[in-house]
Amino acid sequence: MNSNRATDASVLPSSAGNIAIAAILASLGYIVYSRKCDKKKKYPPFAPGSMLQHIQACTSAEYPWFLLHAARQLNTRIFRLKVKTGNESGPTLNTTNGAEWHAKRKAVAPAFSPNQVKRMTNDYSGIGEN
Repeated sequence: MNSNRATDASVLPSSAGNIAIAAILASLGYIVYSRKCDKKKKYPPFAPGSMLQHIQACTSAEYPWFLLHAARQLNTRIFRLKVKTGNESGPTLNTTNGAEWHAKRKAVAPAFSPNQVKRMTNDYSGIGEN
């Protein structure tokens, strides 16, 4: 009987470990599966026109008709705007490092010289005082 108890005691920790491993593997499988499903989601189509055209339409009285025209063209009332970020036009001073950053910084440095800043301050100092 003592040998059976020793065997039963040694089986319990290993089966508990197997259950824990199975639970971890199942949760990892679920995470991988859910991420694949997220990539397959269909998003609404992009609205026709550029961001500038949308801004111009938003600020005019024609915006409701602009939206109706876009909805008819896309056959849906839900669409999204394509927002342009700075990186689409190429690397910028904020997104580069090293020699490339140094070359861009050197190109814009004269615009921020003390003489230029004084001139701009004098030119624009009276604008906000109206």
